[in-house]
Amino acid sequence: MAASEDAIWEVIVVGAGAMGSATAWRLAKKGIPCLLLEQYETTHDRGSSHGRSRIIRRTYPQDHYTRAMDVAYDLWEELDRDAEVHAHASQCTESYRPVCHPTGGLDFARTGNAELESLVESCRRNHVPHELLTPRQVSEKYPIRLPDDYRAVYSPDGGVIEASRSVGVFQQLAVASGATIQSNTVLRDATESSNEDCVLLHVTHDNSEKIIRAKSVVLCLGAWAGQLLPSISCLSGTPLSRIPLRPKKVTVMYWNINEDKDDDPAAKHLFHIGKFPIVIDYENGAYGLPAFEHPHLMKVCDHDGVFFEIPEQRDSIPHIQKAAEVVRQTLSYLPGIDATQPALMEDCMYCMTPDADFVVDSHTNIRHPSSDTPGENRLCVSRICVGAGFSGHGFKLAPLIGDVLARLSQGETPVGLDMEKLSASRVFPKW
Repeated sequence: MAASEDAIWEVIVVGAGAMGSATAWRLAKKGIPCLLLEQYETTHDRGSSHGRSRIIRRTYPQDHYTRAMDVAYDLWEELDRDAEVHAHASQCTESYRPVCHPTGGLDFARTGNAELESLVESCRRNHVPHELLTPRQVSEKYPIRLPDDYRAVYSPDGGVIEASRSVGVFQQLAVASGATIQSNTVLRDATESSNEDCVLLHVTHDNSEKIIRAKSVVLCLGAWAGQLLPSISCLSGTPLSRIPLRPKKVTVMYWNINEDKDDDPAAKHLFHIGKFPIVIDYENGAYGLPAFEHPHLMKVCDHDGVFFEIPEQRDSIPHIQKAAEVVRQTLSYLPGIDATQPALMEDCMYCMTPDADFVVDSHTNIRHPSSDTPGENRLCVSRICVGAGFSGHGFKLAPLIGDVLARLSQGETPVGLDMEKLSASRVFPKW
């Protein structure tokens, strides 16, 4: 359904990935009329939110993310409760299943690794349930063989999020609460209205140029943020127009599980969800998830990739073969996985900041109207909020990011995020 050019929306959210869809859910749940725009179909696989699995964990080396995850876990549970109520009210024939699946999590590195040490200290300071394990204790628990000079941190709260499905649940609940979704709508610019409390969004929809109006706008542009934000007219000269963002193409790899090894028949299914944890190798920069979306394949990858300027160029960039070499070191600790070559490779796009911290911020424009109505003494107020630079580790925080952006769009004080650390005005390191 095409949005009316005459209406003034309370909020327009641009970008229907995880962050934008979560924002629409939080707004609609509060009864705030919102329009969610997507440049492709809402189920597209050209961004950062597609695929079946993402990691969720409380363990982080940085305190501000560890604390944020407390709120994020609560909001994921709230999403499941809302979805279950909606499914019951809609008389769905199938019972609702949660989007998050607990597996436990295992972080490991050599003893003395700075990131792992920071993670342990953050767990202690923030009362995150965890257990320190020796390589021998790890091998008694899982088919993982770490070197003797390693140590590991086990967290019972680690798990897997169903990525594409959770984005669909955000959107379904948003629409059920009154939100409108419009796909195939490309943002071209945003300008301030001269006489109204609104922003004018200049978009292309069905090959036609249109202007849609909103009191507040939330931009969740994903890998397109670095290209679009500097060109948004009403952000010109603000810190939101100068965020050093770069898109990066990352190769996601799946590896065969040697389930029928004659020398270890008991290993069958030990790498599957429900048996195997999510793992993060802080020594080699790789991570892994138990077999879930593809039977008999385990997802083991790293965050390395290729930077490029225009997101539409992603298809011309080949899979990053060197990533497999990095991951093989981690695979050497998983003797039940065939590390010969990836069985399957897929693409994902990250939007990176130089420090790999997010940007969640807003700009409020307060101005006098240009009309010459006698005696008029009012001010025009509009807001633009931005969520960007999630740098390959933001999905687990999506419902919290959505809640914060929804609050910012209404001029409210956000809860759950350290806004100073995620400000667009912070000092960024050089690329």
